[in-house]
Amino acid sequence: MSKSRFTGEERYRQIIEKAAEVFSIKGVALTKIRDVTEACGINDALLYRYFPSKDELYREAMIYSYDQAMGGFEAVGRAIPNSLLALVAVTRAVLRHLLGNPVLAANMWHGVAATGNDPVMRQLVIDRFGRWHGFLVELVKRGQQSGAIKADVDPDRVAWFVRGLIWCFILTIFLSDDEQVKETVREPEEFCRVLFEQLAVDPAGMLDQCLDILKSE
Repeated sequence: MSKSRFTGEERYRQIIEKAAEVFSIKGVALTKIRDVTEACGINDALLYRYFPSKDELYREAMIYSYDQAMGGFEAVGRAIPNSLLALVAVTRAVLRHLLGNPVLAANMWHGVAATGNDPVMRQLVIDRFGRWHGFLVELVKRGQQSGAIKADVDPDRVAWFVRGLIWCFILTIFLSDDEQVKETVREPEEFCRVLFEQLAVDPAGMLDQCLDILKSE
């Protein structure tokens, strides 16, 4: 495809999306700029017009992948008036999204791993995870105000629990050699059911709605 068929914004997005795929497979250290330009069908000089270095390209690719997903998760949570059901739906959406989009999961993993040697990446990751944490806390507090979530649970602790659950999910998918373990993890509905039962004021009265969410595609 000729370069003239892309606007500047379209080319930028193409590079970002292809870079995310390449980085998810090779990681930061093993990926070369040529790997990305070949995936895009462009030359190195054109890529450098948009990104001055491989580190800058990687940061943008990771943040792009994360922000695209996060926007979708927030939309899921805000579309459901009952905050407890919204929290369950968001958790399920994240786990299902990671299963269906290994590029995102891999880039999240590589992004966290890169924070040790890259202070810029470290701050970017802190900012994004702070946004995610704050959104989870918001859902819990809304649920407590409406009476759907137990008043005595700590919203901050619930947010950390959900975040920890998701990271355990990612690590199990990518690091476990035990296929039985992987198959167990591929049933995120069970994790959501546990979360629901721990938080619900009236589990019996809302369980059918929760199950409808867990079964929906």
